[in-house]
Amino acid sequence: MLNFIFIRIFGYVAAGYTTLACYILYSVGHYVVSKRILVAEGIEENLMDAGFLLACSAFLIGVSVICNLLFPYRILRYAILFASAGLVFWKRELLMNTMADIRKK
Repeated sequence: MLNFIFIRIFGYVAAGYTTLACYILYSVGHYVVSKRILVAEGIEENLMDAGFLLACSAFLIGVSVICNLLFPYRILRYAILFASAGLVFWKRELLMNTMADIRKK
């Protein structure tokens, strides 16, 4: 519905922003419903920390904004991409251990 309204006014860029808004609302709704189900089932433990989810969301939105700003600079974008992939490959053991610790919680 948002796309139908805003694409006519603002063009195709509005599709990205309306999709982002819908995904944010979807995520918040999913979190609220899952919390209610946990309470209804008598489960006191949180599946994920709200602060962690908020930090991950803020990080991904920030990266998306940076990627959008770097779009005209192809070489810089690919350099950052390859540097990030190299860092992940280099620190893969640390990342795997961190993921294992998160799963234990």
